[in-house]
Amino acid sequence: MHFDLRPLHGVGIVDFGMTRDEVRRILNTPYEEFMKTPDATLPTDDFRSLDIHVYYGEGLLCKGVELWPSADLRVDGHEVLRRPWDEVKAWLGRMAPDFLVKDSLVLARSIGLSLYVPDIDEEPDALVESAYAFRTWE
Repeated sequence: MHFDLRPLHGVGIVDFGMTRDEVRRILNTPYEEFMKTPDATLPTDDFRSLDIHVYYGEGLLCKGVELWPSADLRVDGHEVLRRPWDEVKAWLGRMAPDFLVKDSLVLARSIGLSLYVPDIDEEPDALVESAYAFRTWE
């Protein structure tokens, strides 16, 4: 499935702030509910066939979506996942000049996007492995 980031509003057909039932209904595909970490207090939905996890906050409202390569994330028409960091950095710098890099995390709060880029410090062509779209960074 194709997912376009709508900065701070949603990704694809999922809006931040939707209820869990609304997310499940609109995605209309099998999911598995699980606790992401041992300390988690709220469940996460794994939509395996879409290659995404949907995270919920208070009131079981969607607070973010984690995406992996087959999810086909696009930002302003640009492919993101499995693309070289140098390529992504070129357009990300124009969209979110305030982005930060710490270890293998790239954080662009102004557009509600974080990227996981292993080996970002060692390889200029390191690939973006996953992304998290959000309204508020926690």
